[in-house]
Amino acid sequence: MNHAAHRPVHGDERFTGLEVKSSGLVQAWPTPKKPTPPSWPIARTVPYDVIPYNAADAAFQADVYVFALHVEPDPERYDALDTTQWIFHVLTGAQVAELPRGAKGHALATLRRVQEAAQPVTYQDLRATIESAARG
Repeated sequence: MNHAAHRPVHGDERFTGLEVKSSGLVQAWPTPKKPTPPSWPIARTVPYDVIPYNAADAAFQADVYVFALHVEPDPERYDALDTTQWIFHVLTGAQVAELPRGAKGHALATLRRVQEAAQPVTYQDLRATIESAARG
């Protein structure tokens, strides 16, 4: 099934959208003695407007994915609103689709894999990087 007719238009180009995943070195809940590195499992889904549901239509829905990582390790200095404490990695949907799959077919976006796929950008450069990725 071709879903292009259902996609919202961004400027003159077809643009499905943006998906943002976030994680941090410090969490609001107690941290285990050996914390696990950040990772973001990403499931293929069916567009919300597809009726009837058909699992064969499942795909990665966004054109651009942002992996946001809060990098402040000190709980006393943690400030989620301080944009200097964040780094961002921007991947295209095609890059996410190329990531290795887990047992449930999820794309396994581990921190290492995301870092290998895209250079980190600051909050100040995030918009331009997203727009560039959306243009392909």
